[in-house]
This record gives sequence, structure tokens and C-alpha cells, in this order.
Amino acid sequence: MATYQYIGGEFADGAVIGQTSASLQSFWGATPSAQVAFTNAAVATTAATTSLASSLSSAQYAAIIALVNEVRAAMVSTGLKA
Repeated sequence: MATYQYIGGEFADGAVIGQTSASLQSFWGATPSAQVAFTNAAVATTAATTSLASSLSSAQYAAIIALVNEVRAAMVSTGLKA
């Protein structure tokens, strides 16, 4: 029979992992690191008139790609993604 340790099941207010953004965390054996500060901001979009694809500029596409790559890198560095 498997035995598990649960985080956050004891208190109705939830659980906090790490006290500050400098607290080191990792998952699945990755080297613990502090909270990642993103350099790419949220992407400003315009209201779609026909489809999302036709309403974005090439700069917006580039910003979305950069943001997705940055999120992926943060996930890899903490062990959330292989």
C-alpha cells in the first residue's frame, strides 16, 4: 500500500510554499532555485474582428513566442517540465 504526504490539507486557509520570492524551490529532483522574475510582460492584444490570428501584429506574435519560451524555461529550471 502506498503512503503519501499531503501538503495543505490541514488548514482551511491553504498552504504557502516558501516565505519569500528568494526561498528556493524545486520539483522532481531539480536543483532548487528562487522565484523566476519574468522579463517579458503580458502581451497587449486588440479585439478580434474575424479571428484571433488576423487581429495580431507580428510584434504581438513575437512577444507571445518570447513569453511562452520564458515560461517554459522557468518550468524546466524548477523541474516542473523535463
